[in-house]
Amino acid sequence: MTTLELLRQRAPSLAGILDASDGGQLRRISSSIVHAVVERSGLTDPLVAEALRHLSSSSFSHPDLQARAQSLAEQLDLRYFDLQNLCESGKVAKAQVLEAFSKARAATALASAFGDVAPSAAAEVAYEAVCAFDDSDYITGIAQSVLTR
Repeated sequence: MTTLELLRQRAPSLAGILDASDGGQLRRISSSIVHAVVERSGLTDPLVAEALRHLSSSSFSHPDLQARAQSLAEQLDLRYFDLQNLCESGKVAKAQVLEAFSKARAATALASAFGDVAPSAAAEVAYEAVCAFDDSDYITGIAQSVLTR
């Protein structure tokens, strides 16, 4: 199952917006969603700031930034899994686990935004963002606002 098909199941309106958008619109939607999900998750890192600046100023992929962002996402995934295990044994609060999950999904969305194929990149960004907060209406609203600017 493709990421877009998964997105259709979780956020059909958002998937419809992506289906109807062209490459330039998809890049702008991806960038806006990534900026929002990074901010909302509280993800801070010099790499994240650099990557967000690049997304704001260029629609071109950047393999080095993508690889570095993917590495950060993998580190954050490991942190999330560690916290999940600690939570199951009663050593950390569920809120810490959810925060770690949101940050890991935000980092994955950031890495995905640098994908070479705009439709695939946008679907991955949107899916990760929806998963980060389980709030498809919020992410759909961001996509809609990009198209009405």
